[in-house]
Amino acid sequence: MLCSDGLWNYQPDAAKLAGLAMPAALTDPLGAAQALVTFAIESGGRDNITVVLAPFPPGSTAGSA
Repeated sequence: MLCSDGLWNYQPDAAKLAGLAMPAALTDPLGAAQALVTFAIESGGRDNITVVLAPFPPGSTAGSA
């Protein structure tokens, strides 16, 4: 996860922030990113809320063998 301070300011604990994205990020990364933006907006965020979710290691996908 890569995010701007528009999200980080409302949950600065990295593990808790990741917990807000999981497990949805494994199967619906766009939905998980949208949920994180919604969380920031509902927490008072008004500017520069950006989040990027990328699989790690690169090229991995949920459910692949």
